Amino acid sequence: MDFSESFNLKMAGLLSLAGLVGAIDNLVGITAVIKAPNPGYSLAVSSVSILVVIFVSGVFSRSSLERRLVLASIIIVSGVIAIRLGS
Repeated sequence: MDFSESFNLKMAGLLSLAGLVGAIDNLVGITAVIKAPNPGYSLAVSSVSILVVIFVSGVFSRSSLERRLVLASIIIVSGVIAIRLGS
């Protein structure tokens, strides 16, 4: 099956939505870095957005989460908590 045969309106809508959400995320992230007293804080918090991608992709693909993804998620959250407690 060719890609052009499998591309449909639903897929185009999902890709458009993903692009819009990504653009908004980048704008908010850049604004946060500019306005934050310490840009590291906003970068650490914005790294948490990958957790949404991990879990939503697991739901859409109906696949189980691998241990390394769960471990990486725990490390990300722990890092943000450590930064917050240290300030």
